[in-house]
Amino acid sequence: MVAALCCMVPAMAQKNFGSAKYTAMCSYYGETITGDIIAYESGTTVQKAVAEIMSVIGLKPNFELRVANVPNAAAVVIKNKRYILYNPKFMNQINKASGTNWAAISILAHEIGHHLNGHTLDNVGSRPQTELEADEFSGFVLRKMGATLPDA
Repeated sequence: MVAALCCMVPAMAQKNFGSAKYTAMCSYYGETITGDIIAYESGTTVQKAVAEIMSVIGLKPNFELRVANVPNAAAVVIKNKRYILYNPKFMNQINKASGTNWAAISILAHEIGHHLNGHTLDNVGSRPQTELEADEFSGFVLRKMGATLPDA
């Protein structure tokens, strides 16, 4: 589901968010992201996956989803607006390596967990405790969506 359009990047709606050094990101692997962030409109399949994630927890998204030149995925606040940025090549590779679309769904849920748990509000970025909390949220969401333990 997610892999099908993760790798399709629309040519329109490119936006330069500015330099990453001015933001504290909760990136998926916890690494520091530097340089300029260029983002694009997200594909409809990924938007649908996020809508499914949000529907199982009964909340509306308080963030925007964007394809971006990040190494993997990140939850970030830029100019007082919440975003989930993701690299479609990374998402495609992780799904291919795992043999399932649950991998990308898990990553998206993890990043959503950062926003919903308030991790992006303290301007600190990734740290072990917040990464574990986002992982726990992701696991909760996967179970609610019907993933089995081997899927997760």
